[in-house]
Amino acid sequence: MAKSKRSRIRRRFLDKRFLFVAVTAAFIAGVLSGAVIYSIAFRQTQSQGQQLLLAEGENKTLSTKMAAVRSDGTGVISELMVELEKGSGRILVDTHPLVGFDFQYAERTAVKVAAEITGVALDDDGV
Repeated sequence: MAKSKRSRIRRRFLDKRFLFVAVTAAFIAGVLSGAVIYSIAFRQTQSQGQQLLLAEGENKTLSTKMAAVRSDGTGVISELMVELEKGSGRILVDTHPLVGFDFQYAERTAVKVAAEITGVALDDDGV
């Protein structure tokens, strides 16, 4: 009976560690997304600030590798790809395998930070 209880406690502890690693990886991916967006944003100064200029039907894409490692040494290298195109300003995330809402929150935060740093209004663009 004690062994079963220890096993459950250990499993919960590992689940919490995995959650921490997953959230950390999502945050790092968000920061990387912001850096990628910053590096591909083309700006033009206007009287109301700077805007990202994309011709109708044009899009910009850039990708990089990112690593996520759990505390037990298990890890994976994934490709992070950011695509900018004319749109309604929505942030669309497609992940394989699926990840939780923390990743999506980190993505949105990264896009907001990148927009603030670059001074680019993303109202009319999709990321």
